[in-house]
Amino acid sequence: SDELSLKRNGKTHKVSHEAVVVGPSKDLFEITFVDQVYTLGINFHPGAGSVFMQGGIEPIIDSIEKCNDKAFSDINTLYEEVRQRLTFVAKETLFEQIESLLNQYLARYLKQAEFKFESLLIALIQKEDKPLDSLAIISELSKRDVQRKFKHYIGISPNVYMRIIKLNKIKTQLSKGDFGNFTQLALDNGYFDQAHFIRDFKYFMKLTPKEYYKLKKPD
Repeated sequence: SDELSLKRNGKTHKVSHEAVVVGPSKDLFEITFVDQVYTLGINFHPGAGSVFMQGGIEPIIDSIEKCNDKAFSDINTLYEEVRQRLTFVAKETLFEQIESLLNQYLARYLKQAEFKFESLLIALIQKEDKPLDSLAIISELSKRDVQRKFKHYIGISPNVYMRIIKLNKIKTQLSKGDFGNFTQLALDNGYFDQAHFIRDFKYFMKLTPKEYYKLKKPD
């Protein structure tokens, strides 16, 4: 078989020989490979994927879309180019060829982003719990415009984005075993009680921090 199974929010999508866009979401996204499958996935940095989407990222929040719609014509064109390369390129140089193609293709969009998130994103990485007032000052926008831009270019609110940054930091610590105990891990990441920490982590990951640690426990 050459089929992929994509699952989110209890809905399963079967995919075969086609391009698919997976929108941003708070919910866990699962991929199941049926036998051996050739796949190419591009995980865009926040704000970068919007240049491919007519209408921005917001319309595809929480969704999985097949690229046979006009709004995804650029992505479908990229998919067809990659698919054709796979037919003629030697396996030894396959990844180099695909990387070269992607660099050429993405360069066309380099100057198309109307709103740059660099200063905001850097500020949030340095300190993930930043109030909306501060984000407005950094970006020289109103609070309403900051929220609107986040939804359009990233697909989620600033608050959810900050929670995800914190979650990713905790996941890295758990994967590496880089923490003393779970209580201290919670405190170090701004949680004042275990219940809140566990609830927040499980909301995104469907696992408790302890369950995730056991799954990723370093050897």
